[in-house]
Amino acid sequence: MDEAASSIWSRLAASGEGDGNVEVPSAPVNVDTGFGPVRYAVGPGGEARLLVPSGGSMGKVEAVAGANLHVGLSFFTLDGRNTPFIDVMLLEHRLGGVFEELVGEILNRIREGHSPAKAVGGAIADFRALLQAPIGEEVPENKVVGLIGELIVLDRLCTVSPEAVSAWVGPYEQRHDFRRLINAIEVKTSSRSDAKKVVIHGAEQLLPPRNGIIHLVHVRIEKTDQGDLSVATMIDKLLKVGAEKGRLSAGLVALGCLDAEAPEWNRVTFSFEGLTVYRVDTGFPRITPLEFADEAFPPGVTSLEYGVDLSTAATFRLDGHEAEGVFMDFMA
Repeated sequence: MDEAASSIWSRLAASGEGDGNVEVPSAPVNVDTGFGPVRYAVGPGGEARLLVPSGGSMGKVEAVAGANLHVGLSFFTLDGRNTPFIDVMLLEHRLGGVFEELVGEILNRIREGHSPAKAVGGAIADFRALLQAPIGEEVPENKVVGLIGELIVLDRLCTVSPEAVSAWVGPYEQRHDFRRLINAIEVKTSSRSDAKKVVIHGAEQLLPPRNGIIHLVHVRIEKTDQGDLSVATMIDKLLKVGAEKGRLSAGLVALGCLDAEAPEWNRVTFSFEGLTVYRVDTGFPRITPLEFADEAFPPGVTSLEYGVDLSTAATFRLDGHEAEGVFMDFMA
């Protein structure tokens, strides 16, 4: 298995040395642009960096850089020649996971035959919103609660397969929190152990994928001093079960969390009180286009938000064995 990019950057930063072939600490990647191998490197302050041999062409790559990312053309001596590299360097260390994901995408595009400028520029453009994420201020408690609930469900799925992190699509404004093929999971989190009511946002949140199925997972946590549940502890747990750091960080950043250990995201802690899985099917208390003639809302109705009392959905509640089966089947 290839060494993770984050490990290579850490090693280069700690030693201050690379393979000695260019003037900065760097190591080659097994990906070649036609002008030479791409290189992992570090900046003067140990910043994660990617050097992409370009033949001198940058196109409009610099235009997609932002406050958290430096992009420029640098020249280093390689094999006795002054060689141009597209130089991509991370300036905000808390975006390390997103940068690792970005680098992976750049390498994939080069493998597919894209020119260096198109590979770098296209990947950065796709990741731009994440790479320009502002440093967060005080985070509302309900946002922390919602994130922890999703991470608890992600942990259950990653216990089946670490690949589950790629199914976590809620942070990217998808209609469901988790989606894999034709299966979907929607998560609702309450900060009281006895909570029975949840709020549904939008007409399609409890609508299954076409020809698919959807389950609602109700997570219950309760705020407590020195509780063992926090954003930081959940991320640490997910990394230990093998969740890919880059994808995990990308999801967090999309939600505004640049640093899983930041005080603003961990000022409150919780205890786990329970998790209940419901099969969302005909008869479940919900409002979707399926409940209306021609599967469409009345003219003029464009959006809605409504509450569901889950005590009225007892017949749709799955027992513990069935609930575990949902997580197993989701990752099958």
